[in-house]
Amino acid sequence: MVLIALLLAAGGGVWFWIDRQDKYDDARRKMAELSAGPAPTPTVEASAPDTSDDAPLDADKVEQAREHAEKFVAAINAKDEAAAIALTCRKVTPGGVYGVGAVTASAKLVDKPRIVDVERAVFDIEVSPGRVLPIEVYAEPEWCVFN
Repeated sequence: MVLIALLLAAGGGVWFWIDRQDKYDDARRKMAELSAGPAPTPTVEASAPDTSDDAPLDADKVEQAREHAEKFVAAINAKDEAAAIALTCRKVTPGGVYGVGAVTASAKLVDKPRIVDVERAVFDIEVSPGRVLPIEVYAEPEWCVFN
């Protein structure tokens, strides 16, 4: 009887250790992805013709995108995960930028968007001195952050 109890306790301890190790590995993997910075953007040759008929977001839309991004930054600094989730496109998780920024709670939006195209504006958020991460703010169907 005692032997069975010891085996069950040992098995539970091993299971707990394996479960924690998996979570630790997942967290390390996510932090490595975040610390690697944004993926390099493919370069476009200057001679390639622009085949897009759609115009990029106008100045009013870019300002609306900025306001949405500022709300997201405010949620990061307040460590308000529910507010951050509500501002995202998927409405499931606040995303990696929130996870990194909420640790320091000193995130700030960089002045101008890095990219403005037909449906989105990409802003940089400085999450700590010298560490900048991008977020994409989409216009359709409603303003939302995809990061």
